Amino acid sequence: MRKLLTFLGVVVVIAGVAFFNHWYRLSNIVNFHTETAKSVRQSLVDKGMRPVSWELLGKVEGEFESVPVYPPEVKELAGKQITIVGYGMPLGGGPPADAHEGHGHAQASMLPFPLPILELLRGQHDHSQKYSGVPELMLTPLPLECYWKRVPPLNQAIYVRAAEPVEFTDGAALAVRGTLELREQEGPKFFFVLKNAELVP
Repeated sequence: MRKLLTFLGVVVVIAGVAFFNHWYRLSNIVNFHTETAKSVRQSLVDKGMRPVSWELLGKVEGEFESVPVYPPEVKELAGKQITIVGYGMPLGGGPPADAHEGHGHAQASMLPFPLPILELLRGQHDHSQKYSGVPELMLTPLPLECYWKRVPPLNQAIYVRAAEPVEFTDGAALAVRGTLELREQEGPKFFFVLKNAELVP
C-alpha cells in the first residue's frame, strides 16, 4: 500500500510540474504574440490608420447559429473598409510554401483545427511554416495554439476572403484590410466576414 501511495504521489508531482511548465510556456507565448500584434497595430497608427480593435468586436454577443447582437459602434462598420491586426489560419488553398515534417496543417478545413499540441507541450513550435496561395483564412487576435483546449470565441474570429491569394508565415501578426460584412440571419456562420481583403505591408 505504501508503494502505491508513493507511486501516486510521484505521479501527482510530475503532473503538477508538467502543468506548471505548460502554463508558464503558454503564458509566455501569449504575452509574446500580444506584444507583437500591438507593435504592428502601432505601426499602422503611426501611418495615420485607425485599425479596429478586437476589444470592440468582443462586445458582440450571440450563439453559433443565432443572429448576433451587434452594438451600434460595430453596426456602423458594416459595409465599410476596415483594417485589423491578427493571426491567420488557412481555411483552404495550395500547399504550404515550405512544408516540413511536424507541421502538417490541414488544407480546406473548418473548425475544429488540428493543432500542434505535442510541439506546444515540448516548447518546439517555432512558427516557421509558410503558407502560399491562401484565398480564405480565419483571423484571430492570437495564434490558435494560444487557445489551447478551447476554440476562440465567435466574437474573436473573422472569416477573411482575400481579393487575391495571400502568402504569410504561421505565427506572424498580419495587418488585414477589407470590407466588413456582419451576419444578418440565423445559421452556422461567422459573426464577421472580411471580403476583398488584402494584407497591409
